[in-house]
Amino acid sequence: LSMIEMERKSGILLLRRGNLSARIYCRDGRVMAARLYGSTPMSGVEVVYKLLAWTDGHFNFTAMPVSVNDEIGLRTTHLLLEGARRNDEAHAQRGS
Repeated sequence: LSMIEMERKSGILLLRRGNLSARIYCRDGRVMAARLYGSTPMSGVEVVYKLLAWTDGHFNFTAMPVSVNDEIGLRTTHLLLEGARRNDEAHAQRGS
């Protein structure tokens, strides 16, 4: 996501982990929407935070025009920092 933001790319980032798959829709380097497909489909900013916690899986970025509405409303840098904070907090809670 950092590279997508720095290069102001537009497209879909497809992520796979086990029986889960997700899509992050980016336009001009900004995360516009996110979808997680599995037993319980999810969408929105919480999907991004969940995906940032994945420690394994596969991803593929396809550059293309993206016309979805901005459902996230945050800069990519903010998403990454908040995701890191949440992961740190969850790790600290598991350790206590």
